[in-house]
Amino acid sequence: MKFYTNNPISIVTCIAAVGNQVNEIVFVFPNPSNRGQGITEHYLKVLNSRYSASLKIANRFNIKISTIEWHAFQYNISEVKIVDAHLSRGQILHEHSVIMQPSDSYSALGFSQLRKFTRNKIALTNYWRRNINYDKKNTFYIFGNTKDKSNLSNIIHIDLELLNDLLKFVSADFIHEIEMEYRIKADSKYLLVLPPYTENTGVDFTRVFFNEVNSLAAKDNLNVIIKPHRNDNTLEFPHEFRNTDSFNYNHTKHFFSEFFFLIPNIQKIVSVPSSSLVYADISKLITYVPNNKINFRKNYLDQICFLDSIGVNYFKI
Repeated sequence: MKFYTNNPISIVTCIAAVGNQVNEIVFVFPNPSNRGQGITEHYLKVLNSRYSASLKIANRFNIKISTIEWHAFQYNISEVKIVDAHLSRGQILHEHSVIMQPSDSYSALGFSQLRKFTRNKIALTNYWRRNINYDKKNTFYIFGNTKDKSNLSNIIHIDLELLNDLLKFVSADFIHEIEMEYRIKADSKYLLVLPPYTENTGVDFTRVFFNEVNSLAAKDNLNVIIKPHRNDNTLEFPHEFRNTDSFNYNHTKHFFSEFFFLIPNIQKIVSVPSSSLVYADISKLITYVPNNKINFRKNYLDQICFLDSIGVNYFKI
């Protein structure tokens, strides 16, 4: 069976979900116009890093990997049996399985509470049910617990312990590269930061977010590693956001957050909501969202079902 994706971490998720039923990974080269993007140098770097990582992971699992262009993927859509949720997008009309890797796709499960932002929550649920071809005949592989989400049929839970064991299995080369690029010292302790995408959430929230980071780092005497969002070119995290003696920031954005969680001397993780958090040690994790209602509704409301499913609490700042 072929698994269609362009996210290397999804390969790990798929193997955890269906095991050796997958004998080929098909890397789908996306159409940049689908997201209002042109083919920029940054876009090509991100895409090439994704394919390179996918190739390494597929080889580690001894699985064949091939590529397909977006138009060919759509043309051969009837052959698709298992696919990343963000590639489904309502295009696949026959029976298939969906790997629910993207965190915003969990809105299809429905919100456990509708008291706040009711209209927006209903709209998000309906949108994602249409866009992942929400249907009783399809199978959904998901992270976490859905005891309150009985309105979604054919759910199969992914074994999170197996998932993390598989990530460790493929991680050695990636972790070594991160440690070299970030100059991580074996005898130092670190706070890992996954900051907001400032272009979307605004500088004000980023300032408040880094105030919290500064306080936590100072309190526990931790050095800080910043893993920026791969698309965030708005800020280069100026000095006002950090104590330059303790912050370790690398402008290389192609590393995947999931591998940072496996670095042994990470003592604490501060993040905004992200699909990568399913791989994080929750006991080390602090997740922040903006207290501003408009900002929260626009940028993070679609993450709430995912956070609920994996048991992650969040704090408004």
